[in-house]
Amino acid sequence: MSTSCVEIVRNELVRTEDGALAALATEHREVLEAGLILRSIGLRGTAVPDVPFDDVSGRIPNVDGRIVDPNTAATIPGLYTTGWVKRGPSGVIGTNKQCARDTVAALIDDMVVGRLPHPKFGDGEALAALVHERRPEVVDREGWLAIDAEERSRGRERGRPRVKLTDIKEMLDIAHTVINTAK
Repeated sequence: MSTSCVEIVRNELVRTEDGALAALATEHREVLEAGLILRSIGLRGTAVPDVPFDDVSGRIPNVDGRIVDPNTAATIPGLYTTGWVKRGPSGVIGTNKQCARDTVAALIDDMVVGRLPHPKFGDGEALAALVHERRPEVVDREGWLAIDAEERSRGRERGRPRVKLTDIKEMLDIAHTVINTAK
């Protein structure tokens, strides 16, 4: 039985000429022997009821994050997408952040010029109630900020920018502690 190897390279973040962050390989490398190597390049999007979906690419058809009707090529007012289901499994966390910013910019542009349909659910409070009814575990901005603060705190303790939380229950507990404290 032949053995394969995987080379791991430590990267460091550097700022490019245009101000963006990019990963730059360092000299720190490690080779791990492996009996089996599986290539995994990311997740495939899944269809959402009543939202167009391309089964071949695993993506939602869109232009600049605005979801498009595949039959007419017209954008569907009020429907947006971001991340890998928008562009395919590519990029890094920073790519996804920029992708989300671009989609949010399109949404704001559409709101400013009046392209968004009137909400069916009422005002902002009605929307919040509907979201909490359908997804009680939802994390709002305050909850996200609590998770972000905890990750940064753990990072400071270890001399790093942050230590990512990976346990969903722990993240929800942190977010909901802040939410419940504020009530």
